[in-house]
Amino acid sequence: MLHTNDVRIALNLAAASDGWEIVRWLDDRTLRRREMKEYVTLPETGERVAIVPDGFFSLARGRDIYHYFIEADLATVVGLSSKSGRRDWARKVRAYLAYYQSGQYAKRYKAQSFRVLTVTTGTGRLENLRHITEEIGGRSIFWFTTYEALSEQSNIAAPIWSVANREGQSALI
Repeated sequence: MLHTNDVRIALNLAAASDGWEIVRWLDDRTLRRREMKEYVTLPETGERVAIVPDGFFSLARGRDIYHYFIEADLATVVGLSSKSGRRDWARKVRAYLAYYQSGQYAKRYKAQSFRVLTVTTGTGRLENLRHITEEIGGRSIFWFTTYEALSEQSNIAAPIWSVANREGQSALI
């Protein structure tokens, strides 16, 4: 996906300017492979769903290392559907929450925790996704920004991220 590559380039440039390095990057093509897919059961419905992010990366400097999933949102997915079982943003958030609670990610990605970074088309869409995330119990593992803000940042410490259940803008590091 072209937008995922744009996110990757912007993050690489920003990280390098602050002495950070992206030490591992898995693209959506890799993550969609059968052997890479992980499944969780949603506690609310008992539905089994796959975790298939648009990307995954690890950011490191010295002994510090952070792990992130990427969601490149083009506003093509419904935020909150009235139909049960429909693939919408709310279902994706529930799946990530179940994945976080299961601890499966620790084994797969050798990570103690993770964040879900969502890059989207504009501030209106960002606020809608953030609101839905918070309404269904999404926590501070969910971070949001726009493609425009990401492309304009010059370092990884730029406060361009809106975090679920947190006021103001935050820096990734």
